[in-house]
Amino acid sequence: MKKTLFFLLGTLLLAMLPTVNVNAQSSGYIVTWKNHLYTNTDSTSINSGLIAHVPTSPYTDTLLLGWYLDSNLTIPWLFRTDTLSSNTTLWPKWIEVDSPTMKVFKVVLNKQGFSEATYPIRIDTLNYIGNIDQRVAIESPKTIKGFEPFDDSIIIASLPATDTIVNIRYNRIKRKLEYSLNWNGHFADTTIKEVQMRYYGETIVLPSADMIIRENCTFIGWQIPGIPNNLQVPYITMREYDINIKAMYQYTPLWTSNTDTTTMVYSGNTTTNFFAYYVNDNGMNVPTDLVFYKQNGTSETLVESANAVGTYRVVAKSPDPTQYPLGSDSIRYIVITPYMLTVSGTEVEPVKYYDGNSNATVTNTGSADFFEGDNVILRTTARYSDAAPGDNKSIVAFYSIAGADASNYTIASTALLRTDGVILDQILLEHPYFYPDGNGYCDTVAVIPVALFSGTPDQYKITFSDEDLALGFSNTDWVDFVPGSTRSIVIKIPAAAAGHYYRPMVQFQYKDYPAFASENYYLDNFHVNLPSSSVIAIFNNVLSIVDTCDCLDSFQWYKNGAPIPGANEAWYQDPDGLDNSNTYHVLARMRVGDSYDYTWSCDASYTFTRNTADVSVNASPNPASDMVKLSISNSPEYSHKLVIMNVMGMTVLNTVFEGNETNIDLRGLPHGTYTAIVDGMTVRVIKR
Repeated sequence: MKKTLFFLLGTLLLAMLPTVNVNAQSSGYIVTWKNHLYTNTDSTSINSGLIAHVPTSPYTDTLLLGWYLDSNLTIPWLFRTDTLSSNTTLWPKWIEVDSPTMKVFKVVLNKQGFSEATYPIRIDTLNYIGNIDQRVAIESPKTIKGFEPFDDSIIIASLPATDTIVNIRYNRIKRKLEYSLNWNGHFADTTIKEVQMRYYGETIVLPSADMIIRENCTFIGWQIPGIPNNLQVPYITMREYDINIKAMYQYTPLWTSNTDTTTMVYSGNTTTNFFAYYVNDNGMNVPTDLVFYKQNGTSETLVESANAVGTYRVVAKSPDPTQYPLGSDSIRYIVITPYMLTVSGTEVEPVKYYDGNSNATVTNTGSADFFEGDNVILRTTARYSDAAPGDNKSIVAFYSIAGADASNYTIASTALLRTDGVILDQILLEHPYFYPDGNGYCDTVAVIPVALFSGTPDQYKITFSDEDLALGFSNTDWVDFVPGSTRSIVIKIPAAAAGHYYRPMVQFQYKDYPAFASENYYLDNFHVNLPSSSVIAIFNNVLSIVDTCDCLDSFQWYKNGAPIPGANEAWYQDPDGLDNSNTYHVLARMRVGDSYDYTWSCDASYTFTRNTADVSVNASPNPASDMVKLSISNSPEYSHKLVIMNVMGMTVLNTVFEGNETNIDLRGLPHGTYTAIVDGMTVRVIKR
């Protein structure tokens, strides 16, 4: 009965133990430890979200087995792998008493090198026989995890009904902790030993990165047995067995070039003398794999190798990245510059005729020292020092290259070939040879510019056809060009030439070098406009064009060089009246054979003969049924323009008549009222 009460009392006391909060620094999260009393309540730092230290042993008569995330003790917290992501509560699990015949005792341990402390232990085989006076028979002390009893440990037992004192001295077991620093690795602090003896359960802070030294490597963490691929744990808790932990590194590639960027000249081959290697844990040099990326402005392209002009980013890749990851200095740059070409054997014609430019004729482009197999084409042009005729000119070659591999080369763009070049002057005309102004020649002289393709002639002569000569044109002998920047020929226009087309021949020469005379060239057809006398003034305010051939239409009148809106008839009546201070001309379409061309009257300031008597137009009989006569009074006799319109404003007759009278046939017109307009004067005509 007492044993049962003792068990129940112990269970009740355990349940009444207080809750202790310990602030564990893990991204600002709080860990709450339930039902556990500590020897201290320090806040420990957290590494990478892990709880860095397991709580120290409690002052209880129980054996702590672990911590759990739930009060039912079903989800264990794994200190080596679980990380905090929120405030967390952990629940302890102690040893359980299986039956009333089992008790939990305090065991005093002899901890070598440490102060004495109290550790819980469970005695699994506490047996008693007979009555209350009998001694208790207990098996020999058990070896527990991390501890072993001394050989002289003894058990002194009281009566089974009372507390039993089990006096057992335990020795804490030490195990070997060995650091494997790999080939030529060592500690910066010589007090740190690679092989140490540590107590089971002891937490050891491992040496940090600044304490590990290995050439061409960067220490990144420890490989701890039972925690694969975790290189960030800064401590280890000793197991009951010997432990060997391995230092893990990032290996620094060793390059053939000590600079970040290697510049080399294109050689026609793949870059083979550029490589990187690292030293493995056996001290062996292991070559890396190189990956090439060709730079294209802000982007890059994966390529097989650096074998053409450009900038390449070269990345060293480990053949065993899991065991030997490469760290810093894994990237280099290769800049391949173009190969400078040498050209020889270029030949050029030293003499040419003048053609208006300085281009020389290349007879042999020459050859360059391209690498075998490259697709490159050499292109050569040459030029004289200037385009003017003369001798002792320098001739310079201009080189360029093309082809799929041309970007791998560079070439001197120019080279002096000769210093005795000659350009012979030859007179050639462009086509069309001349650009006659079809809206000109109103004076007695036509000035026609000449377009030359080559040559600088200083004389010309003109030859006309017999028909042109019959109209008054004259052939000329050699005539000097008028000095100036533009060469022009001058043709005297006879009075009888107005309204016709002409096509003379022209020839050019050098006055001092007649042997260089040009061929005879036909001047393009040119047209002589109407003379100013083709426009006459009538009455006091009307201008009229004289159209004796009845070949003009589509009129537009101009005053002082500006078109007059609405002035589109064969006459123009100035509402302000005519005076000698203004100039007038008219543009009209002229029928020449089967085609049309526009012709101008020449600008003129007319001296008008003003009529003192009123000029008028009359119609008789009026009304009329078949014929009506129009007569003009007080007007000289010349060609008059007549237009008849109906009441709708539509033109029913448009003609020209000579003299001061004309008869109009009305028989084809409907009955009604019509308006007859003669040189701008109007009269109403009625057909009945």
